[in-house]
Amino acid sequence: PLSRNSVQRWTMLILLVALAAIIALLPVPQQISATAVLAPSKKHVYYATALRHTIIEQVLVNDGQMVAEGDPLLQLADAELESDIQRLTRQDEQLKEQIRLWKNLRNRGSSSAETAANDSLSASEINFNKLVADKDQIAEELEQLVTRKSELSITARQAGQVAAWDVKNRLLGRPVNRGDLLLSTFEPNSEWYLQVSIPEQRVGMIADALKAAITKAQRTNEPQGLRVRYFLSSHPSQLLEGRLTELAEQATQRTAGDNVVLATALIDSHSLPLRIEGSIAQVTIECGHVPAVWLVVRDAYWACSSRLKMLW
Repeated sequence: PLSRNSVQRWTMLILLVALAAIIALLPVPQQISATAVLAPSKKHVYYATALRHTIIEQVLVNDGQMVAEGDPLLQLADAELESDIQRLTRQDEQLKEQIRLWKNLRNRGSSSAETAANDSLSASEINFNKLVADKDQIAEELEQLVTRKSELSITARQAGQVAAWDVKNRLLGRPVNRGDLLLSTFEPNSEWYLQVSIPEQRVGMIADALKAAITKAQRTNEPQGLRVRYFLSSHPSQLLEGRLTELAEQATQRTAGDNVVLATALIDSHSLPLRIEGSIAQVTIECGHVPAVWLVVRDAYWACSSRLKMLW
């Protein structure tokens, strides 16, 4: 028979195991951390349109500045284009002068002796027509270059507010090519959202939680999406809330080499301490409740799962 001390020890052991099991199975909030960037929902984007390599010569706006339609934003410079315009302008002026002299000689009705002395200027009608044709061709080429030069002046297409951060230091003197992003403005009353970058190995959990949250919202009056809490890196002491509502179907590879899936989190724009596109935010996504033991083994499971996928 067991002694009294043995019974007590076994009883304590069973109670400890039971307590550990209860704690391990106790539902706790499951949260996923991620990074995000701030972006406006309605913005106007300006790209470089010049055909050749250009340099941003002037930045004519400041961070957060309000601009009206037609206000100048940036001035680009193309040294080769400017040189071509000056060369063609000189040629155009020379041809105009030759045509003027030819017309003067023809209209003066000069004597045959004077005409013979100025034979090079009083050319035949064929030479005159060639001068006019050359001038017209130069004028057409010059007009095309002037049109291209006008594309170097970037003006606001609509009223808005400059959304860039440290715009002058970032852009002034920067070389750009056709299609490069230059600047963006946003409508003052535009709603803002967070573009969240979720590590690919954690997307499955968020996708399941989001699907369950949407299904629940359809049955109740609760807002759709997963609750998120976030703070801007520029204002770490101000904790804000939003709801993650959309998840991209495909992963995107970042410059660091890892894959992320982009998600959209709707936020209260009026509570934002600043409205600068591209501001970094740290986000915590609430994905429901899971047993406490899962939080202990979760990261190890993800690491092993990712490793097996790579080996496979």
